[in-house]
Amino acid sequence: MKSVDLDKLRIQFKGKQFSELVLYHIRRQNQTNRIKGILGTVALLPEAARDLVEGFIDRWNTRVYDQEFWRKDTADVFEEIIEDARNVLRPLGLAENDEAAFNLFNIVVLNYAYNAYNQPGMREFIGINRYGK
Repeated sequence: MKSVDLDKLRIQFKGKQFSELVLYHIRRQNQTNRIKGILGTVALLPEAARDLVEGFIDRWNTRVYDQEFWRKDTADVFEEIIEDARNVLRPLGLAENDEAAFNLFNIVVLNYAYNAYNQPGMREFIGINRYGK
């Protein structure tokens, strides 16, 4: 498996609102495949980190009520989530594991897409709909 390059990803994310990344995932797959994606990404985590997923999602679900969060540059949100992931992974000795941190980022994003898909009020709040901005 090829190693993940977080700096390269950060550069690729620069200049797009975070809500656009969630919209991309809403359009990209149906709910069944999204759940499979979340579960598959959890399975990629080191076994010791898998028990952290639910709590990590809960930490980031508190941000859904902040409209400014959705308007932030994706690179900035990426950096915040990666930094938080490293903090959560640190007690397990996994703080420098880029793939684990990136997988936690992906789990959060896929969770947002999963929740927004069937909630038109949430999509409106974050400034997207299923079919376009």
